[in-house]
Amino acid sequence: GIVRVLASGIERGHAWFASELVRGEPLTADALGGKAGTLALDLGMQLAEALAHAHSRGVMHGDLKPANILVDRAARVRVLDFGLARADEVSISTRGARSGDGAGTPQYMAPEQFGRGPTGPWSDVYAIGLVLFGLVAPAARDWILDPARVHERLAGRASMPPRRLLVHLAPDLREIVGRALEPSPRDRYPTAAELAEDLAACCTRKRLPHGRPGPVSRRLRDWSRRPLRVGAAAVIVLVALLGVRHFWWLAPMPVYINALLSGKTLTIDGVDHGLVPTTVFLRPGVHQAKLQFGSPGDHSSFHHTIEVTPRRPRAVVLPLNYWESVPVVPGLNDDAIVSGEGAWVVFAARESPGEWSDSSTSSSEEPPLLHSAVGLRIVRGGGEVLFDGEVPHLCRFRLPRGSLRLEVIAEGYRSISRECLIDEDRLTLASFALDRTDSPWHTLVVHSPIDLGLAERIVAKRNVRLFVEDMQFRNRGLFANILYLGPEDPAQSAALTIRLELPVVPLEIQANLHHTQLGVYGSGGGWATVEAGPGPEEMSLVKSLGLTHEDAPKGLGQELEPDVSARWDAAVAPLVERGSRDLWLEFEVGAGQVGPTFSYMQILRAESMPLYSPDQNPLGIDGWMPAEFLWHPALLIRVR
Repeated sequence: GIVRVLASGIERGHAWFASELVRGEPLTADALGGKAGTLALDLGMQLAEALAHAHSRGVMHGDLKPANILVDRAARVRVLDFGLARADEVSISTRGARSGDGAGTPQYMAPEQFGRGPTGPWSDVYAIGLVLFGLVAPAARDWILDPARVHERLAGRASMPPRRLLVHLAPDLREIVGRALEPSPRDRYPTAAELAEDLAACCTRKRLPHGRPGPVSRRLRDWSRRPLRVGAAAVIVLVALLGVRHFWWLAPMPVYINALLSGKTLTIDGVDHGLVPTTVFLRPGVHQAKLQFGSPGDHSSFHHTIEVTPRRPRAVVLPLNYWESVPVVPGLNDDAIVSGEGAWVVFAARESPGEWSDSSTSSSEEPPLLHSAVGLRIVRGGGEVLFDGEVPHLCRFRLPRGSLRLEVIAEGYRSISRECLIDEDRLTLASFALDRTDSPWHTLVVHSPIDLGLAERIVAKRNVRLFVEDMQFRNRGLFANILYLGPEDPAQSAALTIRLELPVVPLEIQANLHHTQLGVYGSGGGWATVEAGPGPEEMSLVKSLGLTHEDAPKGLGQELEPDVSARWDAAVAPLVERGSRDLWLEFEVGAGQVGPTFSYMQILRAESMPLYSPDQNPLGIDGWMPAEFLWHPALLIRVR
């Protein structure tokens, strides 16, 4: 593939040589006569093999271009004009110039031939790549001869061929041309022999044995060449990531905050957020929250931590209570039992009330607390016994999430078993009214809206939320937390339907429907009703309260209060007749005044909470106990 030298010598101080005569045309796309494809690859392979032979002898051409490559009539490549060649790093130029000092044809010179680095066989590989590129992509000739490209290399800014010229080539051929024309010598084919092997594989449609570095390697290589540009880009990316982290990942999340004793002043990280319930926007992380009661003379405050997770809104119900000195039951707060989650339960056991003079009013005296310890057994849904022992009549403990059964046993009293589901980490009230073993009555109590097990009894509810007021009680300097349900939207009525399973098949059913269980108070107006019956379609009006209002249902007038006992007996008579144990109750209120911390319309109002004194510090006085435990349950029903 190289034109043979026939003779050489020195005449009159000038070196000369004579080569064989080759009849052919320069290796250009025009010489192929429109027959590129496989022929171009074959000629390129011959060219690479010829240069590989020269390189193996330590000779580098240095001025390879189409004019120095002829194609004879047998389609054989003949390389000529080694006038700028170098042999073992020594110039054998016949033109008085040295390769590497800008000698050669600029359009076909490798970037390092402009004095930007050492030259070698890889420089000829670059020129072979340009010649091959001009054969397989005729449109590339304009890019090869473009003076701007020469100026870029003179300035040390070599670039790859435009993608628009490479995209039309077959994938393997594109890889070969791309690697041969890499601006950096270390990324090109190190020898013409490897280039010839890849061209041979491309002709036979085999896998390229050498190919081009992958995109990741090329990208790392490009970065290493431009440290300042890469550093600036890294700073921009870092700033962008920090911006994403700050403005997206750590963006403030909406956190709905309420307290079991709602209507308290909320402060988070020293910033006042008004009364709860409220929604605040907090950045991810741990925040310190303080809630304070608003009752006159009450300066107690409660501190909690609120953890906010990135990109996750949440709701928080903070359990505020004055019962920190209520005795804790040992063994019921172990991590092995509650696993760090669960609900705090205030437990109280009372003797059920005595005889009622009227089914619409509560008994004249509060039944006493049981002053002796009672037996308590707590069983998980799967039958695992979590606790079995004695507890004080007034105590607190923590229950794990899940389905549980509480069994209360006291000497001389009928035992009680209650099923419940703990699905929230909030304070819950569990009060038990124990009937004496010789009593014909079985008492069923719904103490308050936070009563343990009430959620499972609710069949339907509409527009209701929990209210808890901090209220001075009985002018004794003592306070109690009054709980009830009221309208969430004051413009609409609120309704609650519950289904109670009676302890036994009834012969007689009595109920305590005192006005504190269904209230319309003050000048706020409004109306309230309660219905009862054996099923949702068979309930009838039992009790009604309220001022005259056009929105009141069933034509209620001012303070309609007929014989509640007779209405009750008529409503529950079908249960007695059928021997049914299902008792349905529906409470509804409307058209009254509602504020953020109170409602004049109240459903299931209860005062069954421990009293406390704001003048005492429960945490600082050894042995401090609540003054007493109020017994004003929201609903009290007994059956015999």
